[in-house]
Amino acid sequence: MRKYVVALSVLLATGSAWASATEPPANVTEGLDGGTITYQVQGGSPGSSSSLPGSKGDAGSSIPRYEIDVPQLVSLNGGFYVAVARTYVTDPAAAQSANDSNAGRWRVFLGQWGPCPQTALPAGGVPPAVIAAAWWEAHGQDLLAKPAPRIDPGYALAGKTAYLQTGGMTGQSFSNPTPPGALVISAKGEFYVDWGDGTGLSGPYDTTGGPWPSGQITHVWADAGTYTVTVIERWTATWALAGQTGQLTALRTQGEIAAFPVRQLESVRNR
Repeated sequence: MRKYVVALSVLLATGSAWASATEPPANVTEGLDGGTITYQVQGGSPGSSSSLPGSKGDAGSSIPRYEIDVPQLVSLNGGFYVAVARTYVTDPAAAQSANDSNAGRWRVFLGQWGPCPQTALPAGGVPPAVIAAAWWEAHGQDLLAKPAPRIDPGYALAGKTAYLQTGGMTGQSFSNPTPPGALVISAKGEFYVDWGDGTGLSGPYDTTGGPWPSGQITHVWADAGTYTVTVIERWTATWALAGQTGQLTALRTQGEIAAFPVRQLESVRNR
């Protein structure tokens, strides 16, 4: 955030500013308030500059500091983006606890809005797992293949085996650039079928099916009629980012054949 909003007006009004454009000194916190970055000295009031060390990023300070990165929604050029409000504390356990508690918020924000184009998201504050999950939940459902089932020749005969073709895919891979590097997701799908006749869900099938006589997804309807055949594909996925890997939540896609006709074969005697 501070890469495109450099709002030190409160500090400058007091006649003080940091000489360096790097990080604030250890006893200064940095935050975002109404689209403006403000700085606060520990023990002082917001915007105070009376006790600031000589320059921003003063190398002479021996107090350790640990970053806490908080996601913030900001408006830029008519759109909304995720930026960073950063504070510093001297307790590493407190910093870790705060960043862990912010992980869910990062996930929600990045799932709905993209990162600010002029802000580098904090590598330490946004775990790769959060980035992967946010991208998957926001885009996975739209990118995964949806079954387009069919049963040739367009009808079935009661008491005879019908062969389903799911019209789907059993695996897909995606790659998307993120601040820590390329996010790679590998998804695997299994098919389940509701034949519409009350026999329940069949599956899982790790094949896309096929036509007569070798297709592996088959069914026999006992009675003539019309049935809605629903094909559900349940997807599991793994992610890889910045040298880390993990599992993603399951998603599902589906397609159907509406009012599929099952006919009765009748014999006719000719005299």
